[in-house]
Amino acid sequence: MALIHFAVEEALMRLFDYPESDKHNAIHEHFLTRLEDILNRSIHKSADSEMLMFLQEWLTNHILGSDRDYARHILSGAALVRADNSTLVTASVEQPR
Repeated sequence: MALIHFAVEEALMRLFDYPESDKHNAIHEHFLTRLEDILNRSIHKSADSEMLMFLQEWLTNHILGSDRDYARHILSGAALVRADNSTLVTASVEQPR
């Protein structure tokens, strides 16, 4: 599930030429590495509490922090770009009142 979520996020960041996309993608890679590490350790002992703490931290810090930054970029009227970096359209999203 996380892989699909990350792929969609990363595609949106590419489409809207988000300037921090490399940094954001590295954070996703770190998440997957850390998750795999916890899962591997859970083979030998319970890692339930470690997993819960990690996911809580991730949800709080990443989703409410980094994800909001790229969402703001898109909502601010970022240009949608083609693979060749030519502008296709500009995002125009009406903010709720």
